[in-house]
Amino acid sequence: MDKLLKNKKNRAFTLVEILIVVIIIGILAGLMALSAGSSTETAEKTACRGDRRTIKSAYYVERAENGKTFKESLKKAMEQFTKGKQLAIAEDRAVYDGICHAGGLYTIITANDGKLLILCTVSGHNENRDILSSNGVYDKIKDLLEALRQGTSNGYVHGDKLMAAVRELIASVYQYNGQLYYFKVDVKYGGDPILFAGIKAPSGGDKYTAEYIYDARNHKWYECSPTLATSNTNLTLNGIYSCIDNNTPYVNSSNVSIFFTEATDFNPTF
Repeated sequence: MDKLLKNKKNRAFTLVEILIVVIIIGILAGLMALSAGSSTETAEKTACRGDRRTIKSAYYVERAENGKTFKESLKKAMEQFTKGKQLAIAEDRAVYDGICHAGGLYTIITANDGKLLILCTVSGHNENRDILSSNGVYDKIKDLLEALRQGTSNGYVHGDKLMAAVRELIASVYQYNGQLYYFKVDVKYGGDPILFAGIKAPSGGDKYTAEYIYDARNHKWYECSPTLATSNTNLTLNGIYSCIDNNTPYVNSSNVSIFFTEATDFNPTF
């Protein structure tokens, strides 16, 4: 009887040991998976930064040797990336897909000092640059606008000057429902900045057209229907807020009614 009980104890102890070993193996497997995932992310980030450096170098060489425009120089520099797909290009910026190994989009612009700025939409791929929410970038735009006002006698800052100053801050684009949107900014009569998104590039003649507009009070985006032109002389940010709050249209200088509808799934990052 004692021998039988002893054998049962031995069998139970053996099962416990096996269970412990299984648990340890599971933990080790999980750690290995995490390590592999981390290594993949690091490799993708390194490759992304290397590709962006290559683009910059080729672009600078092309500009220096041939004195071509931004468009021409960039297209030449991108020829080596056979998988790269140009989604949009303007006089001072372009958007490419298919280069980043993690699936990010590249926004490429000529910075104020003539250098090339390349931003990737994948978080962590941009050196010393945080990925910001709409509210975060809006706060930075407000700070920048206030700094610009300090350098004037009456606090007046033209929308063109503000848009040029923040062009690197909001250089990214947003792909939504198959359409690329540029983020732009305007200011009216000493008020707070107007942050909006449109399909027209910030450098074009229609740069003040908005398909979506940002409400900084409740951190929401609203679709403008039809398209809103922030350059309308009778437009103010408080006027837009009033229309949103009262669910009434904004009537522009051409007597066209523009309605604002909350866009719940329009959630860009910068």
